[in-house]
This record gives sequence, structure tokens and C-alpha cells, in this order.
Amino acid sequence: MSTNEYARQRGRDPLPEAASQLPVNEKRGALPPLSAAAQARVHKNRALVHEHLPEALPFIKELHELGLIPGWRSVESVEVFSNSKPEGLP
Repeated sequence: MSTNEYARQRGRDPLPEAASQLPVNEKRGALPPLSAAAQARVHKNRALVHEHLPEALPFIKELHELGLIPGWRSVESVEVFSNSKPEGLP
């Protein structure tokens, strides 16, 4: 049940539609350029996620589309454990 459906059932005014609000990324404007070290970190983290955690890709893409993160620069770190098995379990 959505928040608006619940509000209607309780006899209250529904909240304004989310579609009328701008995504967070559009409100921020342009992001500052990344340094060479930061670009290398982003490239490395992206490659590690693609290789070791591909099931997270739709989640990261959705976060970006919703404006919750500005992109791969928000993935701060990716750690691959040396004792992990191919199934993903330690």
C-alpha cells in the first residue's frame, strides 16, 4: 500500500506526486572533476564490481537513475576477500 493510498483511507490529503520533484542529481548541478587518483579508484572499483559482484549492477544503476548517487564515484571501496569461494561465501 502506498503512502497516498493510506492517506486517502484515513481521510487525509495525499502527498504531492514524486514525479513533480527533480531528482537529486539535477538539483546539484555539475560535479567537480575527479583527480587522476580518484579516476583510477573509480575505474578499479567499477571493474571489481563487474567481476565479483555483478548482481549489484542493477542496484547501483537504479540508485543513479533515482538521483541518490551521482555515479560510480560514490562507490567508495570494493574489497575482495582472499578466502572467498566462487559461490561468494567465505
